[in-house]
Amino acid sequence: MKPKPVMRASSAFPYIHHFPRPRNVKKVKQGFQVVGRDLVVAGRVLQPLKEDTLRSLRQALENLLDLAKSADYIATFALGGLVPLHYLVRRIEQSGIPHDRERFHLFAGLDWRAKKYNVEARFLLWLDDLPDESHILIFDTGSVGNAAGRIRRAIAKQYRDGKPKKSLIITVAVVAVASEIKDEKPRTTRSVRTGKTVSVSSGFLRVLANDFEDSLYLQGYLSLREGGKVAAIAVEGLFMVEFSDGNRSGVASADTAGAFLKLLLEDGILSVDFLKKMNPGTWPGA
Repeated sequence: MKPKPVMRASSAFPYIHHFPRPRNVKKVKQGFQVVGRDLVVAGRVLQPLKEDTLRSLRQALENLLDLAKSADYIATFALGGLVPLHYLVRRIEQSGIPHDRERFHLFAGLDWRAKKYNVEARFLLWLDDLPDESHILIFDTGSVGNAAGRIRRAIAKQYRDGKPKKSLIITVAVVAVASEIKDEKPRTTRSVRTGKTVSVSSGFLRVLANDFEDSLYLQGYLSLREGGKVAAIAVEGLFMVEFSDGNRSGVASADTAGAFLKLLLEDGILSVDFLKKMNPGTWPGA
């Protein structure tokens, strides 16, 4: 007998989906084994999440949070932007700022293609519909920072030849691994007729790795499907954390994506006491 789907509360989607949002969460079992020091899933050893990598990711997300606090609207793309988006929403709630769901927007990935669904066109239509004098933060994740260039080119094409009908300040930020990529200074498009301007700047928040990008069990979503649908999942399983001294600890959860987010949100990230509190049954691990 199949288990009933878990109904996700409306607060679990505290942002606007620009594609059909999931109505429920599918429960999935990871089917893991711990062999010596290693976590094995489907016959493959999953690399542990390393302490220095997690600390660099949290610092980058805190820097992203500083940008988000001053923005009127915040937008990102699935699936890579999901973990940072959830982090921003939760941290802003923790800071005591009233949560406004209309500030946060999730689009399908720029590389995604489906019949009658143009991601870039939907994104630009949304941008066109924002109020005058809006400040928008747009972010994505990656390895070499290509997302920033794609977003900037799309916006430049939209507003070239004197098209701006309203003034917008747009900041593009990419949580990226490559160290040789460079920030770009603001470029402004101005309408002679209306006097309105669109200013776009981009920068990079560098991390040692984006471990969550290709990990469904850390994101809590399945890949986008034909027709604009996305499946939310709660993976019952385990992920392994490796400390700087080489010791490891497993964190088991009925929702590994939720546990990963909780770990990132903790001020004492990766502290022994916190990991014990999260998962006393697996401490100290192999």
